[in-house]
Amino acid sequence: MTATTAPSKYNKRITVQSLTEGQDDRGGPTQTAATYATRWAAVIPLGGGEQFTEGRERSTSRVRFELRSDAITRLIKPKMQVSWDDRTFNVLSAFDVREARREVHVLTEEVT
Repeated sequence: MTATTAPSKYNKRITVQSLTEGQDDRGGPTQTAATYATRWAAVIPLGGGEQFTEGRERSTSRVRFELRSDAITRLIKPKMQVSWDDRTFNVLSAFDVREARREVHVLTEEVT
């Protein structure tokens, strides 16, 4: 008997974006985000924290996005970002759970 995941688990619509680095008119660095994939996902908050760096308060929030595994989601990697609920999360890692090709977990961090 194979394990299945209830469809209602994946109840949030997310957009995975790839980032392209370039230069503006003056030669300064820029980043452009383009949609890589739009999928239904489970959103699991993992916690967060605050710290002071360079005289500024920095708050972080870690979230794990769980998606059905497919040829596209298995290629999600760091240097991509996830957009959800008007928030943007940097991808820290992504992996196919137990390499079973059923579910991909994407560990992210939002920095504000």
